[in-house]
Amino acid sequence: MPNPYDFVPFFQGNLSPRCPPGHDRFTGWSGTLVCQLKTITPLFVAKYVPAGSNPTPRPMLTCGGVPAIPGSTLKGVLRSVVEAIGPCCVLLCDERERSRIPNPNLRKPCRSLQQACLACRLFGLLTEGGEGYQGNVRFSDALLREPQNWEQVECIQQQMRRPGVHCPFYCTPPNFRQFIGRKFYLHGKVVNLGELQRVDARLGVTGNRNLRRRTPPPRRQDKIQAVVPGQTFQFTVHFANVTKEDLPFLFYALVLEESMWHKIGYGKPLGFGTCKIQVTCLRLMPPRSQRERFLSFEGPVEVVDLQGEDAHQKAQELAHEISNRSDLQPQLEALRRIWGRDREPAGGYHSTPQRRHLYPTYQWFQDDRTCGGAHYRTSLADYNCQWDPMENPP
Repeated sequence: MPNPYDFVPFFQGNLSPRCPPGHDRFTGWSGTLVCQLKTITPLFVAKYVPAGSNPTPRPMLTCGGVPAIPGSTLKGVLRSVVEAIGPCCVLLCDERERSRIPNPNLRKPCRSLQQACLACRLFGLLTEGGEGYQGNVRFSDALLREPQNWEQVECIQQQMRRPGVHCPFYCTPPNFRQFIGRKFYLHGKVVNLGELQRVDARLGVTGNRNLRRRTPPPRRQDKIQAVVPGQTFQFTVHFANVTKEDLPFLFYALVLEESMWHKIGYGKPLGFGTCKIQVTCLRLMPPRSQRERFLSFEGPVEVVDLQGEDAHQKAQELAHEISNRSDLQPQLEALRRIWGRDREPAGGYHSTPQRRHLYPTYQWFQDDRTCGGAHYRTSLADYNCQWDPMENPP
């Protein structure tokens, strides 16, 4: 099975940082969006459990007994999209890894409110002095509209955890010194234990990719509570003082393109977390309308207030301003290939709901070592090329 992730290349340009508007005045666009998130594959966000406890099944996060996706999770997913396609710094990265980012303009994270990149203006940053800027966008928690529609799901335990970094997959050949880009998981069918064991039996191995063990550990099943496909969450997005230039990035990250889906939550390598976001209510106010809310008894003017399909079409119109930009096409094409659905492959592996993805086996990594045993020789692109692009294992 092909690898479950791929990369969006880094933005190749200047960040054009600037000071975001303060929250003490109305200088940009403001509004409220009511959104629905529909699950395409099972979705799981883990509830906190005390250290040492091992509940079975692993509980889903709830709010008042209702399955929920935290607003911070939604904010993180949308921020990752904006960071991938636009002129944004690389925020979460240690100093050794920063030297491997090919664009030097992206290596230094924003630590000053006077010099904030696009993502830091929209979603916030922490300054060197320890002061925080909350950003121009905030999210409510997403709550399941029909709480009875969630159930116990079985998944492969080892792949519910964060994978390590394998340089030949994360870096560009032939020397594997510079990172390819930002990592995103592909869409695909949910992989179960039986399918994985059949792959292991065919290769004569049992286990996963943990190279620190002489023999791989056995595959194990993990029971979790997850929201089943076809269910709907609802959440609200509030934004204020967003500039006209930054606003389309927010809408693109939210609704993407018609042929694309998001990935949210745990178990992304196994096919979990595929979902589609749609705007159902939209209220958009230019700076002048915001001021007139407090200066006039007649209420704000020039307000865009839409419901249902009209609201979603307006959101897509604003998102199209990003999808049509020529300077962002390398990043957009890569994201379309990774998060798009039912697209023919063009220069690389692509997502499809009919394909299963999985990390290479322990034995594959052992066999891929060079003669000296210290290095590997197969890049991510070469590994995926070993698979039929339209393969659909039974």
